[in-house]
Amino acid sequence: MSELTLKDVDRDEALTEAVAEMCGSSRAEFLRTAALGSAAMLGALATPALASTGVSDVDILNFGLLFERDGHPRIAGRLTGYLLVAEGSHSLDEIADELGVSKASVSTDARRMETHGLLERISRPGDRRDYYRIAPDAFRTMLRTRLESLERFSALCLEARRLPNRSNEVRERVEEWTGFVDAMTRSMSQVLAEWERHHAAHSAETP
Repeated sequence: MSELTLKDVDRDEALTEAVAEMCGSSRAEFLRTAALGSAAMLGALATPALASTGVSDVDILNFGLLFERDGHPRIAGRLTGYLLVAEGSHSLDEIADELGVSKASVSTDARRMETHGLLERISRPGDRRDYYRIAPDAFRTMLRTRLESLERFSALCLEARRLPNRSNEVRERVEEWTGFVDAMTRSMSQVLAEWERHHAAHSAETP
């Protein structure tokens, strides 16, 4: 069995960050490159079920891997997955403790997901801490944001179509892109309209 390094099992750098906080970045960097020579050590790194949600860290990690494939930090995915199945809102300290990552990492990615419309930041009377939860209208916000991006892209394609002295190859390429983006914009508009009708009907049925 080949040896594993901490880098292999600590891809979101949660352990590295924890060690860095306790004994400095140089020590953390040493541990990051050191070999883990046994399965027992690997087992010691396993995270138990998250107490407040009853969901295993493996499930939350799957959210992290999904987000990572879409170009987001893995911790952002784990954070979103945790809040998706957690009751109410949670402070950065609570989330960091549950996920086993640094508060600084959680804070950065929580703000990032807030700008994407997935999370909502709230405050509590007499408490200076920030609390986060899944945004009540996250899907509609995401659809609107994506639609606005497509509309901006479509406008750029139209500008490209107006450029003079284009070869047939360039003209065909720009036309193909323009057609695809326009089709995506129409489809996304229909999806958004359908979701808003569904949301309105559901809200009317809910007492």
